[in-house]
Amino acid sequence: MIGDSIFKTIGIWLLIILGGFLIVFGAFGLNMIPSQEEKKLYLSDLEPAYSVVGYGQLLSYNETSETFPSLKWEGQERKFAHGFFAHAYSTLVFDVHSYQPKKFTTYFGVNETARNNQNTSMVFVIYFDHQEVFRSDLMNGASEGEYVELALSSSVNRITLVIDSLASNANDHGVWADSLLYYTS
Repeated sequence: MIGDSIFKTIGIWLLIILGGFLIVFGAFGLNMIPSQEEKKLYLSDLEPAYSVVGYGQLLSYNETSETFPSLKWEGQERKFAHGFFAHAYSTLVFDVHSYQPKKFTTYFGVNETARNNQNTSMVFVIYFDHQEVFRSDLMNGASEGEYVELALSSSVNRITLVIDSLASNANDHGVWADSLLYYTS
């Protein structure tokens, strides 16, 4: 019986010591493990894996550009330091498999060069890999720019941005602006 009592006492002290160690390790030790900080990357800082535009060439902008794409935003023209100008029908494909993507955000709409044009008619579509995840309503020359925020799985390999012309492609000047990929390294 005395032996059992000694073993119980030793067992209780071991649990107390072990518990204290776990509390201390949890409070201090876990902070030493590097966290996976969320980072962001403008798609305009990447070279598209594939691109095609309906007329002319794809224009890519960043903060060092001389001109910037603009959208009608809250009734005024708003210029963006990053983005793409593309004449519909256009497709831009970006490989993102080397990142661990978490979220994608972008502004999109009609460029100022097609503002108030009667012929402008476009739809903006986003695909993750081969799955359509977003489709805008019809946008015309009077349309305000829009913003979309989409969660995505770290298993996504490609982001595809499409500007689809609905009637003719006359004056279908579209902009993807401040398109950001949020990821962890």
